[in-house]
Amino acid sequence: MSKALTIESTPSTRVETAIEKLREALLRGHFPPGASVREIDVCALCGVSRTPARSAMLALHSEGLLDYVAQKGYRARRFEMANTQDAYAIRGVVEGLACRLLVERGLAHLVVPRLQALVALGDKLIRNAEKAPFDTAAWSQMNADFHKILLEPMNPVFDEVSGYARRVPHAAPTTTADWRAQPDIDLIKSAQNDHRKIVNALANNEATRAEELMREHLYNAGEVLRRTLDATMAG
Repeated sequence: MSKALTIESTPSTRVETAIEKLREALLRGHFPPGASVREIDVCALCGVSRTPARSAMLALHSEGLLDYVAQKGYRARRFEMANTQDAYAIRGVVEGLACRLLVERGLAHLVVPRLQALVALGDKLIRNAEKAPFDTAAWSQMNADFHKILLEPMNPVFDEVSGYARRVPHAAPTTTADWRAQPDIDLIKSAQNDHRKIVNALANNEATRAEELMREHLYNAGEVLRRTLDATMAG
């Protein structure tokens, strides 16, 4: 991982590639847990300037793979797949219960229109991928918004518990389970189909089905992440 990488010239591509390569380096243990990760190190590792390097470090901090210590900067964080899969399971229980209670408490109408708009956005992003590179950043933001909106009408304890799980490395909804710069579009379509089914269940006041679909959706995301990690470590 010490060899600098040749990256295309567009700023977005430089950032995306730097994120992908820094993520892989952290998962492979290039930086031991607790080790300082400096901008200059990321620049040398990925062959980018300081601005893309800073963007990559910020992104990996949001994914939980880097810690930030005041006046000391970023530090590598230990990553254990078992912890992440457990975090997905916890999110599945909490967010699944939220889906059920939204229906049972007559609150689903507060979120369904906004969720339908996000499903439409997901459809658009998938269609656009037929003629251009998939917009991973836009998809990640859409996914984060989807899961955030579901919890908004609930007691704040739901967001607190789910938030704890989301802080585990790679368990945040901004993380694409297939974390490559250009993920498998079939996996994206599968996640999109999950979203559509969840929204339809909420719209049809199917409390138990909505809960089960959300739990299955997040379980599948954890499994995709595990397979992606296995492939990364074997590569």
